[in-house]
Amino acid sequence: MYRSKQHEGQIIRQTPSQIGESIEARMRRILNNKEKITTIGEPIFTKRADGVRWDTDIRADRFDHALDEISARVKNHEAKRLSRTEEAKKNMEKEAETDKTTVTTEVKPKASATDLE
Repeated sequence: MYRSKQHEGQIIRQTPSQIGESIEARMRRILNNKEKITTIGEPIFTKRADGVRWDTDIRADRFDHALDEISARVKNHEAKRLSRTEEAKKNMEKEAETDKTTVTTEVKPKASATDLE
């Protein structure tokens, strides 16, 4: 009994896609033209003496590394905050010294008509 809404056109917009070169075609091109392989990722495996890199190790505790990064940033923030408060204290002390050295003069009120009589 109820009529459903009929949408005109398409609501969802698609991003244009590109078709890349297949692995087989790329290998064929590299071997036939004797080209050098230019796209090489960073090495995952290291020397045994160097150990396993923590960012590629599946057993690494990434939470500890995240805590180390956060604590370093917090220390940096606290150091900046401390330097700002020290600068503010120095500025306040300078202003207090200049206030003490300035001479204040009394301003006498003007004579009114009632004072003259």
